[in-house]
Amino acid sequence: MIQQLRGCNIFVSGGAGVIGRELVPLLIEYGANVMVGDLKSRPHEWPSSVLYRQGDLNDITVTELVSFEPEIFIHLAATFERTTESLDFWEQNFHHNVALSHNLMTQMQALGSLRRVVFASSYLVYDPSLYLFDSSQANAVKLSETSPIRPRNLTGMAKLSHELELEFLSSFESTSFSTVSARIFRGYGQGSRCVVSRWVRALLAGEAIHVYREEGIFDYVFARDSAEGLARIAAADSCPRIINIGTGIGTSVADVVGLLQTRFPGAEVLRQESAIEHEASSADTSLLDTTLSWIPSISLANGIDRIIEYERQTTNHEQGDVGGVLITSASGKIPLLRSLEASIAEGSADGFVVAGDVNPRALVSFTTGRFWCMPRLDEVPIDTVVAELIDQRIKFVIPTRDGELEYFSTNRQAFLNRGIHVMISPTTAIHACGDKLRFASFCEEHRLPSIPTVENSDALSTGVERFVVKERFGAGSASMGLCLGAEDVAEWVSKLDSPIIQPYVEGVEFSVDAYRCFNTECVRTVVRSRDVVINGESKVTTIVRDEEISELAERLLNALGIRGHAVVQVLRSAEGPQIVECNPRIGGASTLAFAAGLRSVDWFIRESFGDKLDARSFRSPAPLRLVRISKDTFQ
Repeated sequence: MIQQLRGCNIFVSGGAGVIGRELVPLLIEYGANVMVGDLKSRPHEWPSSVLYRQGDLNDITVTELVSFEPEIFIHLAATFERTTESLDFWEQNFHHNVALSHNLMTQMQALGSLRRVVFASSYLVYDPSLYLFDSSQANAVKLSETSPIRPRNLTGMAKLSHELELEFLSSFESTSFSTVSARIFRGYGQGSRCVVSRWVRALLAGEAIHVYREEGIFDYVFARDSAEGLARIAAADSCPRIINIGTGIGTSVADVVGLLQTRFPGAEVLRQESAIEHEASSADTSLLDTTLSWIPSISLANGIDRIIEYERQTTNHEQGDVGGVLITSASGKIPLLRSLEASIAEGSADGFVVAGDVNPRALVSFTTGRFWCMPRLDEVPIDTVVAELIDQRIKFVIPTRDGELEYFSTNRQAFLNRGIHVMISPTTAIHACGDKLRFASFCEEHRLPSIPTVENSDALSTGVERFVVKERFGAGSASMGLCLGAEDVAEWVSKLDSPIIQPYVEGVEFSVDAYRCFNTECVRTVVRSRDVVINGESKVTTIVRDEEISELAERLLNALGIRGHAVVQVLRSAEGPQIVECNPRIGGASTLAFAAGLRSVDWFIRESFGDKLDARSFRSPAPLRLVRISKDTFQ
């Protein structure tokens, strides 16, 4: 059966998740060609043959998929919360579960190559009255594909909703693909947020584990087995529309704890009171066995041993404790904050974003639950700042304002000595980028085409008829004199503190968002046209493919020695692309680059933990457009 996957093109959504990290290598082993889409970064152990599309798959288009011509679509992408769902999960569930599944199938059904869709559903679609009780049970209730359904929570609702969508699409004779919804039972696996992995990580750290409702009975299915089942369903000649994936064995929480205690003698177990109902469920695997001649074979004891070995061997298990990520000068940068919150949430179970600003009434203070009214950095000792960061569990700092870059660059090592990582470039780069006259000289010295910049218009080449006058230091686009005649230059110069003069050049403006690794390798660049610019800020910006501008930006960043994220402004004129300026920080419109897969904050965190990034592993960005508009919020 599995041989049918050889040479087959398979697209996997959410492939960097727990099941996906087991499934993708399995598909490669079976000879399939694999393309993966995920918000998370590409797993570094995957071979370059795996095509990778990083970013929000709500934005994926048919044009991105048609060149790959997927024959099988395995839909894993989803978000969830354990046991009790919070109010914040309301929007997350709709965006990452309901809307995502619908949008993906909207694109997929337009592909003539598609012949099967395999959806990773959940046993949470079954009526909870069947398996939730007021008292503990001796045995698990076996749930079959024909058991009554009534979703247990928002996650179950989203899963059932998409099952029905797939059934709807399959009902038309014109539909050329079959659909299978695999209802997976209590999943656990290596490097996951599951309770088994959390307990193992705690025990390895010498910490106590907290146990609730140890009488509860679940069907624990290891991620590798779930991956194997999905691959077999994808390869099967025919398969029922609904099928359970589980072991068929109900195991109590107490038995799981007992297995862990045999591996960790002396483990401290804190049993907590709980108001949740007693669960007693397991899968009826009869249909799975008769359809695939296979059922999951990895025992719970074996799965626990694999998780323990994984957690012991991984060089990165500290990365699970990301902690706080501070966005400084957050002010009204709410879209940026939301974008980074989504990125952190997808990459870490315990990561969180703190919005910082010196203004106690900054707009973000009204829209986020984690706001820090920061002191003015030049008015307090650095030890005071460091102590506050440690107190708030902040381990990463992302500066977003030009005026604070030198402070963080100068003190970067002092922060690092206390375990706080700052995404900041060397002071030499900060100084070069912050001084437009010095920047122009730097570009000339390194033979990088740029706009000539002088302090006196007489120093410009003869024949210049129109001029630009701006401040030498800082952004200051509001004070810029544009397309001035020679007679107006002197008057405009008198209005500025430190004026510089440039020839006015006709052309098309572009911004290049880029991330440059700690190891001097530019991971990825995203070029976007500045379609509508208001007060120097892109209000409408569109991703374009321009290798010449991308290569020019990389040359500049390498010459400057940039670390982390930067935004390069480029003007394409009749003479070709010319560099205008470089901002060695995240920009307001960088959210477009993030949506297209430029995962700067995620990569920065990974590198801070010692990971090495491979520039070749990232695909070209999606053709997206950003329109920045105001949005009213009612509270």
